[in-house]
Amino acid sequence: MPSFERGARRGLGGRAMSVKVSICIPTYKRPEEAVRAVESCMAQNHRPLEILVGDDSPDGRTERALAAVAAPEDVEVIYTRHEPRKGQGANVRHLFEQATGDRLLLLHDDDTLLPGGLDALVEALDRHPNVTCAYGTQVVVSPAGDPHPELTASVNSDYHRTPERTGVQDSSLAAGLLQQIPNNAFLVDANLARDVGYGSETEVGTGVDADFGLRLGEAAPRESFLLIDTPVSTYQHSEESVGRTGYGQRRYLLYEKVRQVDVQTEGEAAARALTLERLAPQSALLAALDGQRRLAAGIVRTHPRLFRPQRLGSIMVAVAIVSPSVARAVLRRRDAARA
Repeated sequence: MPSFERGARRGLGGRAMSVKVSICIPTYKRPEEAVRAVESCMAQNHRPLEILVGDDSPDGRTERALAAVAAPEDVEVIYTRHEPRKGQGANVRHLFEQATGDRLLLLHDDDTLLPGGLDALVEALDRHPNVTCAYGTQVVVSPAGDPHPELTASVNSDYHRTPERTGVQDSSLAAGLLQQIPNNAFLVDANLARDVGYGSETEVGTGVDADFGLRLGEAAPRESFLLIDTPVSTYQHSEESVGRTGYGQRRYLLYEKVRQVDVQTEGEAAARALTLERLAPQSALLAALDGQRRLAAGIVRTHPRLFRPQRLGSIMVAVAIVSPSVARAVLRRRDAARA
């Protein structure tokens, strides 16, 4: 087995199958998780397969951990460490450009592909030649890897990944607006992904994954997104990743991006309205905390039903609009108490 070297490729075997798939894994200071993610990709059956890891870590722990992973002879592994750090958006863009596969799959370093997950997506695309992007459901797990059945059902339902929605979607744009496309583990035409481009944090804050799904929906042909009723990947849930307020992350910019999308049908308009309503409470709070008082107040006026005075969240938004510093102090104390 060839030794693991930075930028090196582990050779493909003689097995020739269908289109080549490139799995792109951005990582940052999570060596153990990155190893699990890579190993879950190696366990898939599809070939030819390449795995690209873009490492933003400030030290060599992830590089050393991945060097100890024995890759199958017929899987190609490409590791790159970025010095200086690129940041999530630029890291993903670099991986997309570096990939040589016909199809791309993005996988975050703290998530994994389930056994047969990639194979199910490839088979689905092979059965639907006009489809440009296929995706399935997610299994929500704890940091220890324990499944959360109730949260799994809730997440898939919230993002319209349910059995009755299975199949080719009537509108790719509606699917993108609804964030039906998961944050990762979707299989997409590589040329489309590169043409669309993965946005930057300056455009939509930390909502870059949702923004990419929306960009795909805007650019793809109308009926070219496919949902399969198959668990494809795990999605790690933790208090740190989803329970904190996230002020300073500018996710409210995603609300503005969705609001400005040009829709053509009643279904697309309904999808936009549903997503704006779901994004509104957090977006108003984050905008207020970031000093964007006018934007926060505008969101409140647009969704009055969501901001009734007796609701605790509404009170916090009001406090943040009047005094962001006071609201930030309150939220920091809350976060410290949860830690």
